[in-house]
Amino acid sequence: MIRDQIVEHTANAKIREHLLLEDKLTLKKALTILAQMESAVAEAKAVATSAVTAEAMVGMVRSTFFEVEGSKNTHKNMHRDSDRL
Repeated sequence: MIRDQIVEHTANAKIREHLLLEDKLTLKKALTILAQMESAVAEAKAVATSAVTAEAMVGMVRSTFFEVEGSKNTHKNMHRDSDRL
């Protein structure tokens, strides 16, 4: 049957396992599960990518902040040193 071939030839082991665990699996049900799981994997990748991008942006802001704060402190120290002269 086509349904059995779909299960047998599914490359993703987790999806294949999910299909095998399904009680009274029909072709329509198998295709629905495949579409849902494919969509979930794509969404998970998108979330992971956006999380990495967000983390990178936070890192850039932090490094910029500390660079600015560091230069302010250096600038203040320069003024203190010149006042002593």
